[in-house]
Amino acid sequence: MSYVIKAVLSNPSIPESGVATIPFPLSSAEYDHSISEVLEPMGIGSAVAQDCMVDDIDSGYEVLACLKGQAVNADELDYLAKRLDSFDVYEAEQFQAACAVFDLKDIKDFINMTFCCQETTVISDFSKLEEAGKQHYLTIHGGSALAAEVDAVNGKALAQQLIQSGEGNATPYGLFFRNGMRMEELYQGRSFPPYAWDSRQAELVFVKPDGAKSIIFLPFTEMEFDRFRQRENILDINVCQRTLHLCYGKNTPFALEGGMAELAEWNELCDTLNVMSVYHQRVFSAAMEVTGAEDLAQLQLLASSLEDFELVPGAKDAESYGKYMIQDSGKYRYDPDLECYYNYEALGEFLMTHEVGQVTSQGYLKCEEGSAFLDFFTQDNPEQGQSQGEQSMQMGGM
Repeated sequence: MSYVIKAVLSNPSIPESGVATIPFPLSSAEYDHSISEVLEPMGIGSAVAQDCMVDDIDSGYEVLACLKGQAVNADELDYLAKRLDSFDVYEAEQFQAACAVFDLKDIKDFINMTFCCQETTVISDFSKLEEAGKQHYLTIHGGSALAAEVDAVNGKALAQQLIQSGEGNATPYGLFFRNGMRMEELYQGRSFPPYAWDSRQAELVFVKPDGAKSIIFLPFTEMEFDRFRQRENILDINVCQRTLHLCYGKNTPFALEGGMAELAEWNELCDTLNVMSVYHQRVFSAAMEVTGAEDLAQLQLLASSLEDFELVPGAKDAESYGKYMIQDSGKYRYDPDLECYYNYEALGEFLMTHEVGQVTSQGYLKCEEGSAFLDFFTQDNPEQGQSQGEQSMQMGGM
């Protein structure tokens, strides 16, 4: 199934405007098309109003069938579908069983349940009590525990004890145990809790004059940003403090002090990063680390100069670099029968001495001869002792 929710939507005020069948969740391109070319011509698709009548709904999540005949907001359907799209089989059982026990009927409640149903336990196969008991142990311990700790649990006995407690509720999706779960109203009908469904490169935080925070992920389309501002009631971005956190290396956020033009440039950079291969994204992250790039112009320069670098992922020292070169680079003929005779560390040290490169958190990053970034890599450069901040200032003037 290529969708989580497929909804047939109409305008309850103008039935003659027809219907639209939309599969959710929507990618950015699909989102713009569905809103501007499908829903808006029908007089629906508001950024905030629940103006879409659900004439029919198709989903693997049977509990959502009750939305048929209700008026919802298109963005609510999309957000709910994106949340559910991340669920595995067990989380889907938890969600549906919890919705059945709590008798949820409203899309706002469905959205809020996606944030807390993982605290519950569902036993759906009584022939696998050992597995169910261990899963319950993980659940009540916050979803994580050491493998040895879980292995030591008598899952079958724990599951039997849980069943005999009498605290379970029978549902079509299994025996449900609440475990003290409380459903918080994270979504109150306007601002969506921050959630990055697909690949995103940065997080943009708006702090309003009253101290309230709103978050959107980059890159975004013009329509996505416009509708975000409507939902968050941000009429003028300049009255908000704005900070941007890249999903790469740098922990210190970038303070944005310009207007829409500056934001558009950051968005364009993130769009460029978003279409890069995973390898080139790692190269970018490693180059950021070496150069100490700390403003938009420097990051744009790095993103347009990745051909100057070569990254050996996972190489953290001379030995691991030497091992990569002999076994995986294709430059040497590797014979596993001679493994005990290879001196990986010596080869790695020799190569690193005669190359221009640095070990980073992403691996060993080499810089091509003639690159404008060589000074940041040259180990015997007298400027090597300067702080990253001083080097970054030089970089900006290159």
